This record gives sequence, structure tokens and C-alpha cells, in this order.
Amino acid sequence: CGLIGLLCIFHVLSEHGEHELAYKMIAKDEFPSYVYLVNDGQTAIWERFCNLCDPYDASYNHHYFGDVSRWLTMRLAGLEVIDSCTVKIAPRPVSQIDSAEAFYELPSGRISVAWKREANGNISVSYSAPNDVKVIKAF
Repeated sequence: CGLIGLLCIFHVLSEHGEHELAYKMIAKDEFPSYVYLVNDGQTAIWERFCNLCDPYDASYNHHYFGDVSRWLTMRLAGLEVIDSCTVKIAPRPVSQIDSAEAFYELPSGRISVAWKREANGNISVSYSAPNDVKVIKAF
């Protein structure tokens, strides 16, 4: 997807039914993945996912091209802030995780969402929002 594609690749995959693949690209231990970079001691995103590259041939400080935290908040946990008065709750669980939660501070207060996988496999979702915030539920 290239460096610029990192801004949208996980969201595009989720929007096209490949949510599990998006999560795997982020969380697998093997190269290339974000967890690999973290486990390798990296503190920012590399310009190229090339663990055999000449260390002087590429930049290793491209945090602004990563969108993992937004994907985790918006897709996995399911909290999408549309504007200061509207949020969408649409969690998309993956098979490898049994729960997720996220929150966001709006001008009128905190919006939060949490989901967990019950023993029977069903997903339970809870959320809270200030009274003046419109919540669109998509679960």
C-alpha cells in the first residue's frame, strides 16, 4: 500500500469485509506488522517495511502516517466521533480479542463504548454519552 496508504489501508480493509486481516496486519508478531516494530523497540513507523534495509537508506520516524490508534478506536472498539454533537457506535470484534473499550472527551462530556465476548460467544455492547449527544447505533 505504500507509506501514504498506511493512513487508510486498515479502514479500507474493514469496510470491505476484511476486518480480521486488518487486525492481523497490526497485531501479528512476525514482520511486517506494527507489533513487530514495537517488539523490536521501535518508537515510530518506518518509511518502508523492510527489516533488511540499509539503516541509512530510509527514515524511521513516520508516526504521522500511521493510523492504528484511530482504527482501534473507530473500528475495533466502535467509537466514531462524527462531530461534537454526533457519534456512531459500531464495534467490529475480531476473533482474537474478547473485549475492547474506548472513550472520547467531547465539549459536553465523555462518550464511552465497551464490548465483550460472553461465554456463549455473543457480544455485549455498552455505551454512555452526554444527553445532548446524538448516538447512532450500528450494532
